[in-house]
Amino acid sequence: MNIDSAVLKKLRVAKSWSQEQLAEQAGLSLRTVQRIESEGIASLQSRKAIAQALEVDPSTLDAEADSVVGKTTEPMPKIEKRHTFNPASMPGYYFLNSFRLFSIGFLWLILASYIFSGITFILGSIFFWELTPFTALQSVGVGIISTLMVVPIYLMFLWPYKHAMRMEIVKPPTEESVNFSNT
Repeated sequence: MNIDSAVLKKLRVAKSWSQEQLAEQAGLSLRTVQRIESEGIASLQSRKAIAQALEVDPSTLDAEADSVVGKTTEPMPKIEKRHTFNPASMPGYYFLNSFRLFSIGFLWLILASYIFSGITFILGSIFFWELTPFTALQSVGVGIISTLMVVPIYLMFLWPYKHAMRMEIVKPPTEESVNFSNT
């Protein structure tokens, strides 16, 4: 890999190190450090060792990078996939927002009722098995099967829930916010 020799030398001199000291700190031979400083070519391991010894990011030694020592780079912001919907009127905006909130609540209510009924059936069949015509094992099996029926129902409602949560409903512009000047 190509290393910017000038940057490497500046970093070494900034720490007041000789080539011998850099070689000792990096765990490399003196000849390797001399070759890297003169030719600007180093293996990946040598590059990492030198960067670790100098306490810098390995990318600061790159020949392609800017020659600014101590340059900080900010990570790219994560782009989230969002669907936007722009209704034509304010009542449409409020209707869509309320519909989204109620539909999400309704989906959670259905899912919770299925889970509650399945757990109730399992517990009832375990503790009150003598009151039913089934054996305890059959009752528990029916309870487990009814609870497992929740999974396809949950998966069926998962897509609309995720889609509704990703959707961003944009408030339409009002007449006050739009400037109608005759210039």
